[in-house]
Amino acid sequence: TAWHNNFWLDLNYLEVARAAQYCSANFSAVLFTEIWWDTQRNQSSTIENSSSSQTPDYSQESQLDPLTLVSSQGETGQSVQELLLDVYTSIGDPDGIYGCGAGKLAQPMTRVQTYLHEQQQTKALTTLDIGISHNTSSVSLLLQ
Repeated sequence: TAWHNNFWLDLNYLEVARAAQYCSANFSAVLFTEIWWDTQRNQSSTIENSSSSQTPDYSQESQLDPLTLVSSQGETGQSVQELLLDVYTSIGDPDGIYGCGAGKLAQPMTRVQTYLHEQQQTKALTTLDIGISHNTSSVSLLLQ
């Protein structure tokens, strides 16, 4: 198929996306993240199809949006969301920040980035203050 002709190398496209982001190739980072997600989705659907019977699957998980499915993958999903947040912030895409789940992540720095994007500096400072008061060991991380 055309997919196999273009993606014959066995790469972890999430790592390629991180490398692209490191090199400030932000659009390439988005592209490789999407390729990684398609690969993950194809692998999981192949496993589900081989293990399930011929009855259609109407479970809630099959109806979830891709962002919810990615975030359910633990630390990998969280790092994907953080990668996309950084990339969309660098690109300057105002809607991309919301599309990568900035409002759904509970990390203080993610909230701060979202508030700064929305020009809500008061909320950003409040969030930083709460983060510092609850975890004094992460002061330098929060202030970066």
